[in-house]
Amino acid sequence: MKRKGLALGMVFVVFLMIFTSYAGITTGEFWNDPLRNTVKGLFMGFGLVIIPFAISAILIGRIPLYVVLFTVAGIELLLAFITRTLGYSQYSRVFIEATAVLLPAGLIMGWVTTKSRF
Repeated sequence: MKRKGLALGMVFVVFLMIFTSYAGITTGEFWNDPLRNTVKGLFMGFGLVIIPFAISAILIGRIPLYVVLFTVAGIELLLAFITRTLGYSQYSRVFIEATAVLLPAGLIMGWVTTKSRF
């Protein structure tokens, strides 16, 4: 139970960091258009926290490793396609980079932890 709380707490911290960054809170642009910036922060926060949440679920031991990671990669690429279609190419690149960087890291991390349970 302690591992579960720690893993989900770290995912929440990552979400808060992403949300405050993309909502414009850290740069002071939030009050120019609060509704739009809140929606943008929530979309990017939830979109980018999918991979750490999946890795936490794997580490907790509830979900098979490869099924989760390839499903998450598909979701990230779908979000990249949606944001590109809507005209936000800079956000599309963020989702593609998250898939390219975090998917191999998640595979390695999940594989190592499943092999060395202590």
